[in-house]
Amino acid sequence: MIIKITGEIDLANDVAAKLTALENLLRAHGEGKHHLWMPISSVKQLSKTEGFGAFSKRVLNELMSQVNEQRMIHKAFVFYVDVDFLDKHRLEFVDGVLFVGYHHFFDSASTQQAVLLAENELDGEAFLWGAKTYLHKNKIGGLNVSLDIQPGGGNTTINVFSRLDRSKRFFACIIDSDRAHPHGSLGLTARRFRGVSPGFEAKRYFEILEHHEIENLLPLAVVRAVAGKVCDNGIIFRPEYCGLRVYPDHKAGLTVKEAKAEDRARGADYWSALEDFDEDDVVCPRFGADLLRSCVSYMEELSPKKSVEHMCDEVDAEWVRISKLVASWGVGGRALRS
Repeated sequence: MIIKITGEIDLANDVAAKLTALENLLRAHGEGKHHLWMPISSVKQLSKTEGFGAFSKRVLNELMSQVNEQRMIHKAFVFYVDVDFLDKHRLEFVDGVLFVGYHHFFDSASTQQAVLLAENELDGEAFLWGAKTYLHKNKIGGLNVSLDIQPGGGNTTINVFSRLDRSKRFFACIIDSDRAHPHGSLGLTARRFRGVSPGFEAKRYFEILEHHEIENLLPLAVVRAVAGKVCDNGIIFRPEYCGLRVYPDHKAGLTVKEAKAEDRARGADYWSALEDFDEDDVVCPRFGADLLRSCVSYMEELSPKKSVEHMCDEVDAEWVRISKLVASWGVGGRALRS
């Protein structure tokens, strides 16, 4: 995460707790787990303060040279953390800023890598690739993405979520809706989160994707590169219909006849754009169970330059949005050498 200290650091009281929190933040920056920024006046103040270890002093020296060039780096991300040294218990999200009182950084568990909770490890790896590609695509140099990916295990994801919510870790949780139609019901995993508020709350972010599964969200160029001519049989892979990729089950496939039946069952007209197609025409080919694994393997072999070429702002707009969000949670600097 981008972590900023914009206010005054008052060391006249609760000094031990504040120094411990600062030490944890400086170490997290130096280890590349998060990216810390503070004005030059604060860097100079802390450089003259007794009580910091040798590694933290090295980090402060590095921060001195980054103050000007990194001052506006937070604008490239969805949110940043602002450490409050007046209200030590503060935990509040306001207009893209997560205000966090210094007491929340007293335990070093809070400054470890942010956690990305996904339904399975492959989902997490795909999101991580997207986040790293977002940095390269936007030419954000000197930073990296580092996340602790934790798989939820399908419908037990809520159990992992609850454990993280009770912990001191910062985390984001992104899960599939498993909807087969915009008027359809949520899948079992998503239904178990019905009591959880979406968005930012305390130290976490939660979102149920509108898309059926992550396969519906992957960059179109990646799916085409992996599946090849199979995509040519699917209506949703034509440029004028790619907006309809949201709901078809890529594992099982979908025909025009099945799509129209979904509409009739719900009294809807979501698939009305298919009216002139034959009922046997294929909306989405049947890719089987290995599409995501194949796509992740393919993405991991791409160079940063080639990765950027596979992610289109227009065609893959929702993927780009999620990639920016994940990057905002995982962004950190380059770790200092020990």
